[in-house]
Amino acid sequence: MKTILGWTALFAVAGCAGPQPRTYVAPISHYIRSNGDGTMAEHIVHHFPTDRDIAVYKWVAKCETAAYVTAQMGGEPFEAQRLIAGKVAEDGSQAAFGELSLDPDARRLHVEVSLGGETMTEETDAGPSPWMLYDYDLADLHAMLRARPGGGDFAVSMRMIWPEQPPFFRSLGRVTFVDRGVRDGLRTYQATGDALSGTVVVGATDGQLREARFDRPNHPGYDDYLLRLERVEPGGAAAWRTITQAHYGDCPPE
Repeated sequence: MKTILGWTALFAVAGCAGPQPRTYVAPISHYIRSNGDGTMAEHIVHHFPTDRDIAVYKWVAKCETAAYVTAQMGGEPFEAQRLIAGKVAEDGSQAAFGELSLDPDARRLHVEVSLGGETMTEETDAGPSPWMLYDYDLADLHAMLRARPGGGDFAVSMRMIWPEQPPFFRSLGRVTFVDRGVRDGLRTYQATGDALSGTVVVGATDGQLREARFDRPNHPGYDDYLLRLERVEPGGAAAWRTITQAHYGDCPPE
C-alpha cells in the first residue's frame, strides 16, 4: 500500500435525524476560515444542491489553484458516504483526482487518488456512525445540522487528513455536541472530545451554520480554528456555476 501523502496535500481542503425533504434548496453560504484571531484567512463556500449532496469551493485568491470537493450524504444516522476530491477547472467544473468512500457495514474508510500517473490508496477505521471529516471545513457537519433543525444533543466520530507526517489519516475520537439552547434566534452547541473542544452556532429553525470555533486546527500552519459566516445567497445550480466559473473568469492571459 502506497503512502497517502500525495492525496493529503491536495485533498486536505476541504445520532442525527433523517434528512429534510428533497424539495428544499439551501442557500449558498460564504465563510471565512482562519485562526481564532482572524489571521491566515481563506474563503470557504458551502453549497447543498439537495439534502444529500454537498459541494465545497475553497480559495485564497482568484486565478490561483482552488479546491472543489463534493460529497454524498446518506444513511441513518446521516453521514458522508462518498467524497470526491478535486480542484476548480478553468471552465468552473470539478477536476477530480481522488475519492474517499465509506463501507457502512465494515465501518471502514477507503481513499484512492491518482496523481502524476500514480494511484495511491489507504484505509482507516470510520468509528461509530456518524463520522465526519474535520478538514472538510464542517460542510458535512453543516448538512447534519440542517437535517436536525429541532436541535438536541448528538455525537460524531471525527476524522482528519493531515499531510505533514504520518499517520496521515487520523482519528480525533468521538466528539459530543451538547445543545445549550436558543437565544436571539441562534442555537449554540458545546463540542467536547478527547482531541478538541469548541462551540458551534447555528440558526435555531433551519440549522444554518453561523460560526464555529475549535481549539485545534484542521490544516497545517494554523494554531486553531474559526469559521465565520460572511453572507448567504440564493442556491441552485445556476448560482453555483456562476460562482465557480468566476474563479478564472477575469484572469489575465498567460
